[in-house]
Amino acid sequence: MGKAVVAAIAVGMVASFVQAQPGLPDTPVCNRHLSVDDVSGYEGDAPARVYTEFVFHVTSSGCGAPMEVPFEVSPIDSTDFFDMVPRFGFIRFGAGDLEPKEITVQVRPDNAPEHDEIFAVWIKPPAAPGAVIDKCVGGGKILNDDFGVVLSPKIGSRLHCSE
Repeated sequence: MGKAVVAAIAVGMVASFVQAQPGLPDTPVCNRHLSVDDVSGYEGDAPARVYTEFVFHVTSSGCGAPMEVPFEVSPIDSTDFFDMVPRFGFIRFGAGDLEPKEITVQVRPDNAPEHDEIFAVWIKPPAAPGAVIDKCVGGGKILNDDFGVVLSPKIGSRLHCSE
C-alpha cells in the first residue's frame, strides 16, 4: 500500500472513533477571539464640556459562544486620575453575536497646558471557556489642546497585559 492510502485509512479510523465516543461534541471546538482597539483624541476645553468621550471597540471573531468579558479602565500614571474617569465592568456577547462592543471612557476637559497623557482599557479573560484574547490592552491617548509652556517632565509608561 502507498503512503497516501495508509494515511487516508488512518484519518478515516480516527474520524469514526471520535464520532463513536459518547459525550464528545458533534462539532469541533471553536474559540471566540477578542481584541480591543486604541483611541486618541483631544481632551476639550472646560467649561464648554463636562466630558469628552473616548469610545473603544472590542471586536470578536471565530465562534459566537455567549460570554461576559470583564474590562478595566485605568490611568497609567498617578496624574491621569484628574483627566479621565477610571471604571470597570463587563461587556456581553450573546450566542452567535460577533458585533463589536463599545467601552466608553469619560475624559475631563481642562484649559491647562500639559503633556499628552495615556490610560489603558484592559479586557480580561472571561470565566466562560473558549475565549482567546488576541489584544488585551487598548491604549488611550489624551492629546493636549491647550497652548502654553509645559515645565514638568513626562515619565514614559508601558502598556501590557500582565498588570
